[in-house]
Amino acid sequence: MASDVPSAGELVEAAKRVILDYAYGIDDKDWVKVRRCFHDDAVDRHEDHNANVSEFLEWVERRHAAVLQAVHSMTSLQVSLSRGHVLSAESYCHLYQGMTADCQETLFTYGLGSFDGLPIRSVQGRDPRICVEMHGLVRYSDELQWRRGVGVRFNARRVKFLTLTATRKQGTEDS
Repeated sequence: MASDVPSAGELVEAAKRVILDYAYGIDDKDWVKVRRCFHDDAVDRHEDHNANVSEFLEWVERRHAAVLQAVHSMTSLQVSLSRGHVLSAESYCHLYQGMTADCQETLFTYGLGSFDGLPIRSVQGRDPRICVEMHGLVRYSDELQWRRGVGVRFNARRVKFLTLTATRKQGTEDS
């Protein structure tokens, strides 16, 4: 039945929703929501970490264990229908993560070194449990696909580049 196949405009809008749902899911540590953004046979390529969906979710959950607050603000989102029901998407993400002092694994997986090596700065009016703040810019390059019965989801998600800075809060020198 061709009548249940979405139009090109509906596919593009559905792809944008998937990209935003992924960002909200990561921010809220809603791993079920993040999982629903991927087809079962999808792959994720974050920096040097290439994985199927299950491996990716295990990795990102460990990586975010010390994250108390996260914001992934998606910008410059461009989605186009490339062939059939396959869509290509490019987007940028400005990110913020506020982490507890127990964030060493997270810092190392991001290539930021040790907690003790981070620059120190004064922070006012934030959650007192946050000892490390990370800011960054990510560029994603995605392939999404509409499949009957499941809709539009990621086939492949790739981080094209990532740049990060992290600082620790003044008063954490003895942590």
